[in-house]
Amino acid sequence: MNNLSDIPFIKDNKAWYFLSVFYAHENWSEIVSKINLFRKERKDKFCACLISLSDEKGEHVEISISLPVVQGNMKDEIEQFFLSFLKEFPSVCKKVFPYGKAVWCNYPNNTLLWSRFRIIDLSGIYSDFHQLSFEYAMSLIENDTSPDTLFSACLYLITKGLFCIEHRKQKTLLCNTLDELSIDFKNFSHQNAVRELIDERIDLQEICLTIDLYRDENEFSPELKEWIKSAKELINSYNFTFFCSSICTMLGLKGLQTLAIVELINIWYNRQ
Repeated sequence: MNNLSDIPFIKDNKAWYFLSVFYAHENWSEIVSKINLFRKERKDKFCACLISLSDEKGEHVEISISLPVVQGNMKDEIEQFFLSFLKEFPSVCKKVFPYGKAVWCNYPNNTLLWSRFRIIDLSGIYSDFHQLSFEYAMSLIENDTSPDTLFSACLYLITKGLFCIEHRKQKTLLCNTLDELSIDFKNFSHQNAVRELIDERIDLQEICLTIDLYRDENEFSPELKEWIKSAKELINSYNFTFFCSSICTMLGLKGLQTLAIVELINIWYNRQ
């Protein structure tokens, strides 16, 4: 039986490689471009090359690569490519570790670590959705990977996802999603936690006007049309909660931030 720590991880005749590249937040756009180049150069080999952003235990980019088992073990080739990149283009982390507030230190910047994460799902439906979503999100933010910009991208994509659903079902889905996302915060009042986050960082009036613009958008690019088709397929195959969690996870937002985005959309909806 294949262990989760095995490299590669084998499932359904596909070999999966899960690599974390610890690289400063300010330079994420550069490494994302390099990963895309790495993927294009090997497009005949790869089934998928998925990218996620994270700041858990250090700012880093998570790379999930799958290819047919018959291609052989590519661990060394993948590792050497990214080691060479880190050597030639090291990043400088400006974020100070919060000593006294966190127990475990971050992993060192400009290092690699294998198999410390798993993507949400290994199915073809999810892989296609993940790749389309990340690529479309990167086109929206135009190399600005600041936390506020990533939050805005998630708000846009989740709002668009809601509009994929029949209007008569939207209110129920929003309520169900808030309940399901709140399970992780059952030991304290998630309503207060979300309200505090919103009060500290969000202008509700501005957010509601922004969502109005998303709703009224009537010119869809080919990329957006393709993404909407994939989003509908994912929501129909799973549910809206899974869709919201997937979007936020791949763009590096944590559980409370996901809950806040859905709550903001819910507030907007109830004001209509």
